[in-house]
Amino acid sequence: MTIWSRSRKAARLPQELLDAIVDCVASKGDKCTLRTCNATSWLFRPRAQKRLFEDIQLVVDDNVLKRMENLRQLLDSNPALLKQMHSFKVSVRGVGNLVPLLRWLKIGRESPGLLSVLWDLKAWLKAENSFLWLLHTISATRVEKFSFVLEEAYLNWTSLNDETQNLFLSLQSSSRVKRLQFVNIINVPPSITSEG
Repeated sequence: MTIWSRSRKAARLPQELLDAIVDCVASKGDKCTLRTCNATSWLFRPRAQKRLFEDIQLVVDDNVLKRMENLRQLLDSNPALLKQMHSFKVSVRGVGNLVPLLRWLKIGRESPGLLSVLWDLKAWLKAENSFLWLLHTISATRVEKFSFVLEEAYLNWTSLNDETQNLFLSLQSSSRVKRLQFVNIINVPPSITSEG
């Protein structure tokens, strides 16, 4: 019997070395390569998923509802990924992305004028559910830092509906969330901004 006909076990690198490779990729901020590592081999998957989900940034733009629904489906199908999250940032870049943000936060549904014209009831209902789901999910996980950042625009806290305000307040009082950050949101109550 020749050597080629025998079943041979493939050489395997130590798991510590594979984890170090994934950590090196993660330190460079290369999410694309991390996703490739995740899909390449089950040997890379645990460390790649840990690194992919430890710091999540959700950019609010015209596609935020689709991305939120994809994230929701992924986390619903694999709840273990929630344990990997350490920080979650919602980022609104540019004034042009305020309309999707406003839809998502369900601001202005009772407002007369231009804002009420912008509302699509179906999108509003979907947005309301996805944003509230996000806040509920984060408050139940080990997320240590939650950031809500508006770049180039301002939002008044009082324009948020009561349920959204209460969920933000519950995040602030959660023993898991160590840092709650609001950027360019005005009239935030002192109780939510004070360090506990």
